[in-house]
Amino acid sequence: MLSSLFFVCMIEFYLLMFFPFFWLPPLIVLSFGQLYHFQISLAAISTEL
Repeated sequence: MLSSLFFVCMIEFYLLMFFPFFWLPPLIVLSFGQLYHFQISLAAISTEL
């Protein structure tokens, strides 16, 4: 699961390298959404344990 998060960050980095600057706010929103979903899934796993 952590490796997929790293993969998403790498994709966002390449998008920032190759696309214009106006892509930055949607990517920031997307990355925060990924982190929020990641924390929710971690909380669900910890409560199941």
